[in-house]
Amino acid sequence: MSVLYILSLSIAIGLRLHLALTRFFDPDEFAHLHWAWLIAKGQLPYKDFFYYLTPGFSWILSLFHTIIGDSTNVLIASRLFLFMVYGLNAAIVYRLSKGSLMAVLIFLTFPLTLDKTIDVRPDMVMLLLYFASMMVKNSFLSGVLFGASVLMLPKIIFALPALVFLRSHPAKQGETLKKFLAGVVFIGILFLGYLRVNNLIGQFLTSITKDSFAVTGGKISFSPLLLLTPYPLIYVTKGGVSLPWAVNTAIWIAGTTGLWILLKKRESMGIFWALFIAGNILFVFLFPVPYVQYFLPLSVAASVLAGYALGMKNYELRIKNKGTTLSVFFLHSLFLILTSSSFFLQYRERVAPGAENAEQLQVIRDVLAVTKPNETIYDMVGSYVFRPDGYFICCHPYGEFANKLAHPPPALRESLTRRQTKFLVMDRVGFVFWQSPEPDKTFLLTHYLPTKYYKIYSLGQTFRCVAGACVQYNLNNQPASGRSTNTFTIVTAETYAFAIEPESESVTIDGRTMNNNQTAFLTAGPHRFSATPRVTGYRLLLSR
Repeated sequence: MSVLYILSLSIAIGLRLHLALTRFFDPDEFAHLHWAWLIAKGQLPYKDFFYYLTPGFSWILSLFHTIIGDSTNVLIASRLFLFMVYGLNAAIVYRLSKGSLMAVLIFLTFPLTLDKTIDVRPDMVMLLLYFASMMVKNSFLSGVLFGASVLMLPKIIFALPALVFLRSHPAKQGETLKKFLAGVVFIGILFLGYLRVNNLIGQFLTSITKDSFAVTGGKISFSPLLLLTPYPLIYVTKGGVSLPWAVNTAIWIAGTTGLWILLKKRESMGIFWALFIAGNILFVFLFPVPYVQYFLPLSVAASVLAGYALGMKNYELRIKNKGTTLSVFFLHSLFLILTSSSFFLQYRERVAPGAENAEQLQVIRDVLAVTKPNETIYDMVGSYVFRPDGYFICCHPYGEFANKLAHPPPALRESLTRRQTKFLVMDRVGFVFWQSPEPDKTFLLTHYLPTKYYKIYSLGQTFRCVAGACVQYNLNNQPASGRSTNTFTIVTAETYAFAIEPESESVTIDGRTMNNNQTAFLTAGPHRFSATPRVTGYRLLLSR
């Protein structure tokens, strides 16, 4: 049986490595990569760009930017780093489950959190440091590791009661708890020193309290219980009962059973896991948003406890006859087949055409090719990664919460104009970019046009003309207004190229005749134009 487990684990690790290299990048991954790039370039979180997390994870990622430079290799290297962190967490699961290979297989193939475990996000680093804090014998070092875990992501605070219980049990180890808390305070003082040196204390406190709640509060309410049903498109691309959902449900049941057994046999560890699970459940209900990553800590607990409940050694301690042993062997074989089959079904969908990251990486390469290093770009995802922002808020649909922030930033239109933002990028979904509220949405649709580079838009305007009367059209090929005009406004001075229909005709801009494919430098502000009667339309686009 051990040989079959090792074979299954080897296959799962290999396929997960392939996913890490090829699966598309989630918008959250782009956000973390972009924030880290900003920090690597010397910008300060909370002050120079909108940020509402503790910056530990961004500091780590910034090292990849510093070492590798502005290249898509940073994205792959970051994924590989998280893959290694994931592997270390799997080793911890093995240790905590007392050597259960089934627990490790469950963790590697866990259906609900399959996509989130290798994403470029801080959750797995946070968990690695937390469980390292739990396992080390030195209490002060344990506190240091927990403090570092909080620096990765503050939500791990939910698991502090479980750790405090473990460090203070039995009662005679109260001195151990003091050393643990001293380690936590030590990390806190170091971080406070960083904030003080950079004059960020006020911004930090505002960002992680009021602004953080504004961001999550702006999301559509979502019951965490729905993530456990077969209908959200988490397990497979079509909602409904599926093998991954059934396996996921079986794991939760087995984990609950394992917790009950552990409470009977090893009370202190049982209480630790009970407190850990209760804290995580409380957290997901306090922040009821559809974030699967909120279940990552629970997936570790469920893997350990299910492995404990189903582990061969655990059963062999309680059974003596050969027939029961064969039954347990059959149960293990069945569970191994089901978890492996479930994982393969999910893997197959995630490597299907359209699910890979080649397109996203090419868009980033195109951004690097068409833009200059100091030119700002804007989207709601940060998928350009290696360029400054056109707006203080990056990587979020700002309309959901911008007006609720303690210090609301200027309007998007004002910011894009002031920062001379010449380029926009659409995210991989496409329509998310246009979630901007009015009047920002109209500004974006009427002042930017698609370029020859996929998903990259630059400054430009389109007009349709009849008998010399021209009406501006937007990106949706709809009239921007109900009346004709003979003026347009340039928001950023630059060289623009003109495309005229038919190509043999011309338009006059500020008294200067412009032919098809001709370029002209236009200053910021209003410009007058006229078109010959035979012109059916023309477009001006940033010349790159």
